[in-house]
Amino acid sequence: MLDNLRPQYARHFRCVGSACEDACCSGWDVTIDRTTYEKYESLPAMRPRLKEHFTILSESEGRHARVNLDGAARCPFLTSDSLCIIHRDFGESYLSETCRNYPRISRRIDGLLEKALALPGPEAARLVLLAPELLPGYGKRDGKRGYERLLAIPTLPIPSELGAMRYIWEIREFCLLLLLDPVYELWQRLFLLGMFCQKLAELMESCSVDQIPRLLHDYTQIAVDGRLRDVMESVPVRLEAQVLMLLETVNSFFATRGPTQFRLHECLRDFLDGLHHAEVPALESCIGHYAEG
Repeated sequence: MLDNLRPQYARHFRCVGSACEDACCSGWDVTIDRTTYEKYESLPAMRPRLKEHFTILSESEGRHARVNLDGAARCPFLTSDSLCIIHRDFGESYLSETCRNYPRISRRIDGLLEKALALPGPEAARLVLLAPELLPGYGKRDGKRGYERLLAIPTLPIPSELGAMRYIWEIREFCLLLLLDPVYELWQRLFLLGMFCQKLAELMESCSVDQIPRLLHDYTQIAVDGRLRDVMESVPVRLEAQVLMLLETVNSFFATRGPTQFRLHECLRDFLDGLHHAEVPALESCIGHYAEG
């Protein structure tokens, strides 16, 4: 069961090299572990580049140095066709831990190792966002839509020595079931999930972990019964607030990301063009085209 609750897509990721529209190796800090930096010191071809292209951060093993990005916020070891010079000239064994693993993100949850993907480039984003079945086993549901186990959770034996982590899989299962529930519109699923997360945060802050099973049961029952559907459907649509939030998010991205992630820049520019953002008055025009879209 836990395999269904843990992301499996990272194992399928492969760097597409020069075929990628946006290289991962730009716009973010590339840290170098101490072992890798010492390898570079041992290479005559790399020694002249150490002072120019690296900044020493500390004597620690994990974050010993940082690569100095160029004026376009790209790694100086990228070729014009976005291939790694270090990988090309010296082999994969000379890549730092960061470069070898990125965009894979490894973490241990409840003693189990799982890997997810950051979304720095189109290839990782496509693999995650366009996956027809992101987590196997959580597709279409029937009957009570797979919620039966969560409805019974107050009666299930759960080891008490795990503390706050004891319910992590049940919480994750509820979130997945709700997000993939076709009975509700997507915004309604997010609305219910937001309410659940707020209540969960309150229980964690008050150290009331023992009340989590009842919270899971109650919100599962809400999802199954559809008792809040009428309330949600009566919520007025605030198009102006939606458009303002989107524009603020897009403009913030343009202001903070600089010249990196060119493909995403292109998509966001297309989005603004679709809203006719350049027209005057801009906001009224955007709201109309947003509503039409």
